Amino acid sequence: VAAFATLLARSAPVPIPTPGPAPPRASVAAELLDTEAGGDLKEHSNATARAQCGFVGAYHGSEDASLWRDGIAFVSSGLFISEQPGLMLALDLNAEAVEPVEMELRNMPAGFGFRPHGMHIHNATQRVFVISHSDLVEEESIVAFDIVAVSGSRIPALAFRFALITPEWPWWPEENIWWLNDLGVVGENELFVTQFGPQGRPLITKHLWHASWDEEELRPDGRLPCRAEVVADGAASLGLNGMNVVQGHPDMPPMLWANDLFLDRLWVFERTGGAGLRRLANMELPGTVETWSWTSGRGTSRWACAAARATERSSRSARRSRRSFSTSGSGP
Repeated sequence: VAAFATLLARSAPVPIPTPGPAPPRASVAAELLDTEAGGDLKEHSNATARAQCGFVGAYHGSEDASLWRDGIAFVSSGLFISEQPGLMLALDLNAEAVEPVEMELRNMPAGFGFRPHGMHIHNATQRVFVISHSDLVEEESIVAFDIVAVSGSRIPALAFRFALITPEWPWWPEENIWWLNDLGVVGENELFVTQFGPQGRPLITKHLWHASWDEEELRPDGRLPCRAEVVADGAASLGLNGMNVVQGHPDMPPMLWANDLFLDRLWVFERTGGAGLRRLANMELPGTVETWSWTSGRGTSRWACAAARATERSSRSARRSRRSFSTSGSGP
């Protein structure tokens, strides 16, 4: 969060006030939120969640994590330019001592410059798709890896399959926070992806994209040109980051949520097939949420949100953060 704020301040089109000599202390909290049948969201066991948060390992720039199966989570590392290369880490959450393990990346093209960001595990094809911002070749891409079992280990390897590219996703450097941010794979050859950059000058509106591809068009260098289009009737934002997709759920149609970061809300869509989306009411959030995830069970949907909050707030902002929050209308 600190690195993100530094980049945003560096690239902002207007000056951002810096804190005085005694700024309020800040904390990063995992917020657990429940939504009941009526659509209202409420806090759930946050004291427990905060007590269980801690650091593991000593790797750079973890930006996204996704649960695979059997308690194995994948984590991207090495987003920012540093002496550490881009890595994919695995955590065995069922182990007695949870420590990150570097996953073997097989068949990576030479000189690729992998810098992983948002990711999505597509269980139907046993592939993981990872956004990469290669400063080495100045290329924005989405890398697909096959998840490959490793004999005698619970931690799989990742085998490079292809890297999706398109002129629609131009290269922007770290100081502009790149172009793409997070994604959700919805089929064997299609996905949705959020655009957060570029931040700063020039001011460019950001969009939600749909991409599709044909593996028959794979090039010898591992790049696979894709067809990318802006969706949601061209709806614009100052920056979309985290997103989630749900399909095959017994109690709801295929859904998509995208985080409109600067306006503290989620865009909510019902998916209608292919690139088609039906816009529903926005879900208003109690503050700035960076990363979030959705699960459901026993009639309750649960949202886990990572947010930076000040521990000393004005009474107005404190009231705002404590209140229950809900969809403005007939959300899912």
